[in-house]
Amino acid sequence: MVTAGEDRSSVMVPLLYAFAEATRLRAQPLIKEIENLARRARIDPATPTERSPTAPEPNWGLIPREGEILALLVRGHTDREIGQQLTVSSRTVNVHVAHILRKLNAANRHEAAATAQRLTPRG
Repeated sequence: MVTAGEDRSSVMVPLLYAFAEATRLRAQPLIKEIENLARRARIDPATPTERSPTAPEPNWGLIPREGEILALLVRGHTDREIGQQLTVSSRTVNVHVAHILRKLNAANRHEAAATAQRLTPRG
């Protein structure tokens, strides 16, 4: 569709669906291919629109507690601050953060927070 000269708006929905699903599956080679297609179509697949039904659900395989911790990481909280807010030890938070990093394929907490911000639907 991209190379056939289709209208960008007709390409956007399938592309966003594909990107959301590839992200959910953490299929890095597929994500790269979709990003290449998106670049050619001048579409940013990582920025879902309000009208897009393709916005990835912000759980990415995380359990609810990990989702809570990730939300606090995005806000810049330390393990200690997160532990105090959620009434758990900072060591427990640290273990959850390790699980979050693994599930998001992130090298560190900053990368995990950036990924969450990039993939979380706005609005």
